Amino acid sequence: MRDMKRVCIISIMMLIWAGSSAAFEIIEPVEGQRVEVGSAMRVVVKPQPGESLKIVGIAFEPLTFDGNLGVYIGVFPVPSETRLGPRELLITALSEGDQEIVSKRTVIVALPPSLRLQSIQADPKEMFLRKLPSGSDPNKVRFEERERLVVMGQFSDGVEREVSFPEAGTTYQTSNPEIALVNSDGMVTAVSPGKTIIKVMNGDYAVQVSVAVRASQ
Repeated sequence: MRDMKRVCIISIMMLIWAGSSAAFEIIEPVEGQRVEVGSAMRVVVKPQPGESLKIVGIAFEPLTFDGNLGVYIGVFPVPSETRLGPRELLITALSEGDQEIVSKRTVIVALPPSLRLQSIQADPKEMFLRKLPSGSDPNKVRFEERERLVVMGQFSDGVEREVSFPEAGTTYQTSNPEIALVNSDGMVTAVSPGKTIIKVMNGDYAVQVSVAVRASQ
């Protein structure tokens, strides 16, 4: 439950009248705001003029109403293990008529400058794919022709974090695109039977993943 709560803290839903206008405005954080792991994120919500809300909160944590400013305010920790990159923030509110209103906002989770990447590792270290005939069942294609690499980074604060995505600084390169391709998120796709190497890079660190593509039987 605690882990689920931590994940929910990094999610905000702006409550919206069904088919109507927003019942309140999120003042902080702004869309695309950078928030650092280990810091505190301030959330400020302002009801629209004439609107009355029973409660406003994030996950199961209510925001506090400041009568002087006319806004709901909360400060929430950004856990050290939060995945880096864009994260959807969620907020919930309840109107006087017991109507729930919902929306979302995105922040960019980043590391403070004091933290340094010390190593990376990719999983799996060896990948086995199969090239299926054209027109094969899309479900079989998804599970047999493709697989995503998961890249974990060890940082100077002793925390291991996922750094698979380009927002975390990781890039990928295939040694033979005629055998397998890899996109910016680490998704590897079989092209034709054979063997190739996927190089995974982040800063000064690099690892290699061997990929074997077999023909469909």
